[in-house]
Amino acid sequence: MTTLNKKNYSNCAVIIPTYNERKTIVKTVRDVLASLPGCHIWVVDDNSPDGTSTHVKRFRSSHVTLLQRSSKNGRGSAVWHAMREVYKHTRYTRIIEMDADYSHDPHELPALVAASRDKTIAIGSRYIAGSRIEGWPLTRKILSAGANRLIRLVLRLPLHDATNGFRCYSREAVSVLLRRRMVSAGFVMLSESAYILYKQGYMFTEIPSHFVDRKKGLSNATPREFLDALVALLHIRRAYV
Repeated sequence: MTTLNKKNYSNCAVIIPTYNERKTIVKTVRDVLASLPGCHIWVVDDNSPDGTSTHVKRFRSSHVTLLQRSSKNGRGSAVWHAMREVYKHTRYTRIIEMDADYSHDPHELPALVAASRDKTIAIGSRYIAGSRIEGWPLTRKILSAGANRLIRLVLRLPLHDATNGFRCYSREAVSVLLRRRMVSAGFVMLSESAYILYKQGYMFTEIPSHFVDRKKGLSNATPREFLDALVALLHIRRAYV
């Protein structure tokens, strides 16, 4: 039996970047609103050719805002675009980012919010006790785990999972990020944002997350993008010495 979450999360903004998420976006929005009653969802769509934005418009909720961009410029850029808009609203003291394809479980959101603090960023981690990855072949698991080890080595981040975009930031942390000009693009921005905050004295807490490889929609990452992201780590390290 499911226990209803009666806590009010009107101080929470949930940023969901989308590209070709027509099949999952409406269910994602509904489940997020059910898990965090009173929150506000900001969907930022990069002109999805499958009509994702049209499905968001049909939802018709005062708790959902659609931000439309003219082209696909990467997940990290989309999240940054939404953060700038969200930050204009002072009622949000917690700002969350997550994906729309059910790789991030909306039911884990209350635990993510509860784990966050003003100086502590909460991250849904795939690489701590209690976590689970479903749907990835062994080679993908090895590649991802290896990438995170490389990030810890190069950036010296105290994180098991620096590449998962399932995070809850405080308003203060977002203000720090928005004052910076990022030197990276795409998924590597997740590592750069963590590094920026770490260098500014912020801490991290990781909660176990059940990560499910997308069953629907289209993949946003390419092998070239992944390789470029690894090379970019050295640029990040040099930029914030």
